[in-house]
Amino acid sequence: APRERVAYVSNLAVVSALRGKGLGRRLLRAAEGLAARWGHGEVYLHASADQPKLLRFYADQDYAPLPEFDAPQWVLALSGREQTRYHCRPLDSRDVESLAAAADAMRRTGQRRA
Repeated sequence: APRERVAYVSNLAVVSALRGKGLGRRLLRAAEGLAARWGHGEVYLHASADQPKLLRFYADQDYAPLPEFDAPQWVLALSGREQTRYHCRPLDSRDVESLAAAADAMRRTGQRRA
């Protein structure tokens, strides 16, 4: 049986000097716009469980934590990895147009700089 495909934001980062200016939110909205255009109804991502500001940022963007996907402590101890928390945000059909516009705006901004 074919696997279901999901929209997953793997790495989203903003350089320290530019944080707090709305760039992360704009990047996230652009990624959500692409996901909506591609027909996805939700977006998944992960974040370090040891970064409360980052977890709060995602909560403020309507991402719900998925603690059922947390790795058990023994896995973390053996692997040496940090705990990550997975999140999901359903894409409301009313959001699709505004998210697509955000994706277009970010693409145009990138084209002007190139």
